[in-house]
Amino acid sequence: MRRKKLTALFLTASLILSGNTVSFASESTGTDPEYVKEDGSFDYVKWDMDHLVEKEAELFEKAPDNSEFGDFTDGTLYIKGTGTFGKTLKKRDMLQYIGGNDDLLKKMSFETGIVHVQGEFLNQENADPDVDFTNLKEIEVQQGHLFDEFGRSSFKMLSGLETINVLPGKKSNKDQGFEISHYAFYLCENLSNVTLNNVWHLGKRSFYHDKKITSLDLGYLHHMRGDALEGCSGLKEIKVDSDNPYFEIGDDGFLYKKSCPYYENDGMFNIEVPALMAAPETKTEEIFKPRKNTKTIAYAALAGNQTIKSAKVISGVKQVQARAFYNCNNLEKVYISKSVKHIGNEAFSRLTTDTNVYGGDRSPDDYDNHPYQTSDEGYRDSIIEPGTVKEVFYSGSEEDWKAIVYDKYDKDMHFASNGGFAADKLEEIGLSENVIIHYNYFDEDTAVPVTVKKGGMISASCCAILGGSGKIGFDTGFLKFTPTSYTITPLDGSSAKGLKINKKMLLKAKNVPGSYDVTLTDGNASMVIRIYVEKPVMKKYTADNLTDEDIKAGQLYDISKMLSGTAYLEPEKYESKKPAVAEISETGTIKINGKGSTKITVTICDKKFKAAFKVKMKKPETSGKEE
Repeated sequence: MRRKKLTALFLTASLILSGNTVSFASESTGTDPEYVKEDGSFDYVKWDMDHLVEKEAELFEKAPDNSEFGDFTDGTLYIKGTGTFGKTLKKRDMLQYIGGNDDLLKKMSFETGIVHVQGEFLNQENADPDVDFTNLKEIEVQQGHLFDEFGRSSFKMLSGLETINVLPGKKSNKDQGFEISHYAFYLCENLSNVTLNNVWHLGKRSFYHDKKITSLDLGYLHHMRGDALEGCSGLKEIKVDSDNPYFEIGDDGFLYKKSCPYYENDGMFNIEVPALMAAPETKTEEIFKPRKNTKTIAYAALAGNQTIKSAKVISGVKQVQARAFYNCNNLEKVYISKSVKHIGNEAFSRLTTDTNVYGGDRSPDDYDNHPYQTSDEGYRDSIIEPGTVKEVFYSGSEEDWKAIVYDKYDKDMHFASNGGFAADKLEEIGLSENVIIHYNYFDEDTAVPVTVKKGGMISASCCAILGGSGKIGFDTGFLKFTPTSYTITPLDGSSAKGLKINKKMLLKAKNVPGSYDVTLTDGNASMVIRIYVEKPVMKKYTADNLTDEDIKAGQLYDISKMLSGTAYLEPEKYESKKPAVAEISETGTIKINGKGSTKITVTICDKKFKAAFKVKMKKPETSGKEE
């Protein structure tokens, strides 16, 4: 079973906090570096997709396995067996068993022994017109066995289906689960009641446009394609287990990928988390934004959403994956942070039809199976065009915009290559050549503050400075005018005297934290600049109750245990006075090497902040008096 192989690969090592990444130590080997982007970031969403293994060869090669049909009374057919419920042969046997009364079939119940409902089993896309399953309302998988998979397209376009009930009453299980493969319940337009106990994997468009589904409990879900729930416009809630290490539901009601096991020959790799995986349309508003600390807008996470009119790709997001906002036909404004480094194929594209799915003479295949746009290969799919976005508000400069990499995925999202730069591939990412791009646009959600040191020049609409810094000027080349007057507006209760500008238009900050909007003008032109003043604080920390095993394992701590007050200022250097006690990496991860005390020094804006880091061992247990 694929699942047992994957289980062996899931990692048990501790998390290493290092800036915006999470590392996993590995005890396994296995993957190649195709999942690693040129800037070192890891495309874990694509990793998920690749590891949703399809068993396509089995569709035609799987041998019969002695499935047995039970009573067919009151419209319910009971099926049991020793393994797989097969494709063509088994369907034919089923039809023979029910004596051509296919139109009377209301419920299908898989009993003990059914492990795998094979692909294409009741696919209605090209069904025999003489066979009628429109009255089949319910599919049930009973308890008592290890169910493994609903195969690819197994119940595709089964229009009468209303209920799926898998292992009813059984709670999520960390050690066993099943897969819903690609297109399994695609366009089941009346499907509304879904119980998925123990589901581990959701494949490509597995519940595509099943608009009557209102609630999904995904329990201990491990992996999913971003487009698994695309078009489920009636979905009001998604739930996962509270102790699920891979997925969580944010306060916004959106589904987020929070970690991903990654294994490599060298044993260690950085993975950026979390990623927005799905945002139910009923939970989104006209102005859309994910929660803070999101690093990736996943593949097709918002695809087909007709609610949003403007979207904020907030500060901290580094990847906008392929088709992230695909077919969002009311989306007109996009706010993009300069933190974004990658944009994928058709991120903002749409179909040329006005419908959410397909229309006119189009078929599902037109929508689903066309290749991604690959203009440099001499081909462009005629039914895909730039989306409805009219304006892009970008928090960086034009030079920053031109540096965003275009991630060019193949038609099945199995491989991403560097396709050049997004600014040169506007149509490929779904933006019209007539789109208006506003550079250096300040927006609180998308701004990435630029660090400005003492005596430096401000040349961005948002910056962060160290408390106590002074002699900071304003770059007139950036402003495009020479300021003659100003106003300072304290924000969020900041001290009114915390920031000053002298007659020479030089800025100075007191050594107190605060945030301010500075409006500069020459009487005609003006510009507002957001300034964050930060006051780093280092405090001592004691790692106590450690054992010899902890020392040997190199117990890890993040610098955030000691450093606070720096939301935007990035440390330039980390040092440990006694590495034999504890060493610190260039990203701020402290590794314990022995007991004792050392001094950790962090350099920020050329100023050093120090504090003691102590290592104490666990006291040996003392035995009581003998009687």
